[in-house]
Amino acid sequence: MRNSSSNPKLAEANKCIFVKDYEQAEAILEELAQSKAFSDDLLIHLRRIELASKVEKLDDLVNVYDALVKEMPENLTYKLAHLFAQQHTDGISNRD
Repeated sequence: MRNSSSNPKLAEANKCIFVKDYEQAEAILEELAQSKAFSDDLLIHLRRIELASKVEKLDDLVNVYDALVKEMPENLTYKLAHLFAQQHTDGISNRD
């Protein structure tokens, strides 16, 4: 897993979250998650899930990951992010 200091954009998103500039943080994290260079960085997806939970957009993010998993079923990062997001919405239990 990458250190956030090795990714200046992730560090910037973390700073935005710290100062509660959630809209800017969301935009940065979405940009990173959609970039070819960082789309498989699970830390970015976990931060997206954490932020979506804070701003009550988790259901929307679950739908995003659902579509990504259907589009790219072999992508393990998207599958894990989808499961984590679902779990945060109580959409699945720990037993599932």
